[in-house]
Amino acid sequence: MRFILVLLLAFISTFSLAEDKYVIDYYREAITDLKFARKTIEKESEAAAKEVAKIDALIAKYEAALKTTTETLVNDYQTRLQELEGAYAKKLASISELADLSLKSAQRAEKQVKAISTELKANFSKTQIVYNSVANEQGADAKGDADTLAFWQIPYQDRFKVKGIPELGFNYYNPTLYQTGPAIYVDVVEDLDGKVAMLMTASADGIDPKTMKMINPKFLGGQDGAYNAQFASGWSSDDYDGDTSSTDNCATHFGKITQHYSSCWNYNLGADADSPVDDKHWGPHLHSPDAQSLNLKTDGSGYTRVRRITRYIIF
Repeated sequence: MRFILVLLLAFISTFSLAEDKYVIDYYREAITDLKFARKTIEKESEAAAKEVAKIDALIAKYEAALKTTTETLVNDYQTRLQELEGAYAKKLASISELADLSLKSAQRAEKQVKAISTELKANFSKTQIVYNSVANEQGADAKGDADTLAFWQIPYQDRFKVKGIPELGFNYYNPTLYQTGPAIYVDVVEDLDGKVAMLMTASADGIDPKTMKMINPKFLGGQDGAYNAQFASGWSSDDYDGDTSSTDNCATHFGKITQHYSSCWNYNLGADADSPVDDKHWGPHLHSPDAQSLNLKTDGSGYTRVRRITRYIIF
């Protein structure tokens, strides 16, 4: 019966690796049985020589089949092992690389977050308002510091005098902050709809106490027009002409408003460039093309009213 089973197995080609081993075991057992049968037949009768020859042929056939199957099995195992080892190595490399990249990315992110957090905490703890000009909706009837036009008519001798309330809803001026040394400055505008935008950011090492010019000013971002006109050039009050205009004192020409000027301004803390320049004492105005470039609402004039202009200092 084993011979018949072996013959059947010999013609089956779709075995798994486990099934191939099963076939090999039967090949081996069949060979042993056939060799035993040959010895038995030889003893019993020389007439069985033909059967012995047939058995020898079968032995040779099964030995060849055994060798082929074994080699195939070994090669298959080796191939699969190499594939598995290769895949495993790639997987390990991939996992290692991903883990390494993930770790480095997490470390970088953590470092950046800590740096930003530290910077923000430091900056916000050292951020103050240098000046804040707010719209005066009461007009010329406004009293005290609420009259924005009058608030910014500061004489030269009061150039370092602090006045107002340091809140965004009130006019405020603290020029002493310019004297604190190297710092970053940020100018912000709020349009008629309450939209806020940055006008410019710059740095300086301080201020000249006589000319009120910024020391070593540097443009960092935003609108260079606002930087050049309201930060990096000159300064004027009605009784001191320190701007860069060769024909006029900008402060005198524009409502006696004291501020930094070139020749003359992109924004004004208290006056309009359209007639009349006092514009019912409204206060802050911005060159309309500059406002439009920031997608801010304008009032249709060449120099639009705005609700607020604020300068911050960051130590």
